[in-house]
Amino acid sequence: MRKATLVLAVLLQALIATVFAALPVRAQLQGFQNNSPFAVQFVQAWSVPIPGNVKLIACKPVINNSRSNLVMLIGGDKPSDLRRTLLVTHWDGFRFAVDAQFKFLGWTVDPLLVGRYYVAPAVPPVVGSKVKHVVVPSRQIAVASGVYQWAGGTFERICPSPPALKISIDLPGSLCPLVGGVGDATQIWDVQQNQFSVSKFTLDDRDPGYPEWGLGNQLYEGRAQFAPGMQYLQSYWSDNNRWVICDKVGTPLPDPEVGTTGDSLVVYVPTDSERKRTFWQLTRHQDYQESWVSGVIAGKVLDVCIGDPRNDGKPGILVLTEDPTTRARTLLFYLPQKGMFHR
Repeated sequence: MRKATLVLAVLLQALIATVFAALPVRAQLQGFQNNSPFAVQFVQAWSVPIPGNVKLIACKPVINNSRSNLVMLIGGDKPSDLRRTLLVTHWDGFRFAVDAQFKFLGWTVDPLLVGRYYVAPAVPPVVGSKVKHVVVPSRQIAVASGVYQWAGGTFERICPSPPALKISIDLPGSLCPLVGGVGDATQIWDVQQNQFSVSKFTLDDRDPGYPEWGLGNQLYEGRAQFAPGMQYLQSYWSDNNRWVICDKVGTPLPDPEVGTTGDSLVVYVPTDSERKRTFWQLTRHQDYQESWVSGVIAGKVLDVCIGDPRNDGKPGILVLTEDPTTRARTLLFYLPQKGMFHR
């Protein structure tokens, strides 16, 4: 296995096995909030019903570079049904209106990732044509059937999806490699026209960036809890917004497909003493401390992402939930609150 792949596997396994294993379920925040530039609280700003069977969500611009889209992956009616629909929507002031959609066959454990994975070659305008050249957005969508980008009226597939796709490595100012597999089988991939290839990216623990997960709260090989009843869902690392978001599992239900109800979110942030370290260097449990715990959330938490879904300049945490009885989906939105303890 290549050095870059080995380093990534080791770092991610260290994060899973070490960082949260020894963290208390509730930490004492008095004093911590006064000392850390990363401490944050959240408040639920709104909630809205969304289509049934939504399995995963993402929130980034994919149709143009200036407006965020809420991307929703819709699963089948039962676990054995691999039919999928991808909806790309925007907030029209009342609801998430559909801009585009396409259907495909998914995996039992589906990925949904949105990021800068590919740079399309420039397409010159046709001589004598009144049609302006198409501006291709800088972000693409990666799902089980492939990596797609908007091409001025429809989504076109760039290449097939790498096997066992799980995460991307978010790198500021450059293309983001995709990562598939687990443990020693972990592999880093680059997206190219009509194919994916083994990446030349080498990961050093001094590098910026962080892993962006695209699996939500699904069960998959290699998934591990950070502490009893605490499941890691997502990370986000930008300036002083350095969040590791976990699902504190609620009450188990008889139906294993539903899982639990009454989950809550827990956000961990680096301690003040670790302010100058990268995401990859924070592999000890004492590097993090709990900053915020949500109230009990009705239903099961299916997925979490970060974004600005209403394009009002207020990014926050989006949470996809499922009602255990009706299976109805609801999207919750939490805004970060920067109080006096924020520097």
